[in-house]
Amino acid sequence: MNIRSISFFLLFFIISYSIAAQSLSSHRSFNLMAGYTLPKFLDKSASSLRYQGHALSFVGGFHFRKDSSVLNHLDARFDYGQMSAFAFEYADVNYYRTEVNYSYKRHVRNLLQNRLHWFAGGSVNGLWMLWNFENYSNNSVNNSVYLSLSPATSLVYPFTLWNRRFQLDYSAYLPLLTFAVRPSYGTTRLPGFLDDEREEPIAQFFESGQLTSFNKFFRFSNTLSLEYVLNNNNRLRLSYEWNYLRYSEPRLVKAASHNIVIGTMFNF
Repeated sequence: MNIRSISFFLLFFIISYSIAAQSLSSHRSFNLMAGYTLPKFLDKSASSLRYQGHALSFVGGFHFRKDSSVLNHLDARFDYGQMSAFAFEYADVNYYRTEVNYSYKRHVRNLLQNRLHWFAGGSVNGLWMLWNFENYSNNSVNNSVYLSLSPATSLVYPFTLWNRRFQLDYSAYLPLLTFAVRPSYGTTRLPGFLDDEREEPIAQFFESGQLTSFNKFFRFSNTLSLEYVLNNNNRLRLSYEWNYLRYSEPRLVKAASHNIVIGTMFNF
C-alpha cells in the first residue's frame, strides 16, 4: 500500500467515525516542522539518467485564520539530501531545494451539512532547486528558479474524535503563470550571465528567464494535514505533500517528491 492509499484510508476513517464538525474560530500560529522527502528528477540539460534519493526537510511558517472567512498562510521549506542514478555507479548528486509560498483564500461555502469548510483564492510561490553532480568535471552545478502565480484552494474539516479536538486540512495550487529561469544548454551558467564583463545582476537574472504557462510549464502541489489541538491551543501537525513539476525549456526537466513532516503549531 503506497503513501497516497494510506492517506485516503485515513481520510475515510476520520470522516466516517468523527462526531459533528465544529465551527472555525480565529487562529494564529507559528509553525516549526521537520521530516523526510523522497525526491525524483530527470534533467536532460545535464543528463539522460533518472535520479532518486532521500532528503531531510525543514518547514517553518505563519498561519492566520480570521474566523470562518479568511485563510492567510506563509510557509517556507528547505530540503537537503543525496540522489543516485541506479543504472550508473558514479552518478551521485547533492540535492538542495528551497520553497516559499504565500496564499490568501476566502471562504466559499460549507459542504457535507456544514461540516466541511471550502476556501478558494490565490498564491505566490518561489521555488529554487539545485543539483550538484559530484563526479562531473565541468558543468557540475545545475540550478533552477521558478516564480509562480497560482489559483489555490483549501478544505478544512474540524472534528472531535474520542473526546479530543482535531482538524483535517487539504490544500492545493496549480500555477497559471510562471517566470522560469534555467541554465543555458551545455553550461551551468544562466543565459543572462554569459557576458563576463557585465555587472548588472538583477537585470541579468530577469534576462535569463521567460514567462510561461501550461504550454511549457506544469506544476501541481497538494498537501493533506492532520492537526491535534492541545489544551493550550497549540497544535501537533502531521503533513503529507505530493509535488510534481514539468518544464520543457531549454530541454525537458521533470521533478517530483513525496514529503512527510511533523511538528508543532505555536498559538500566539
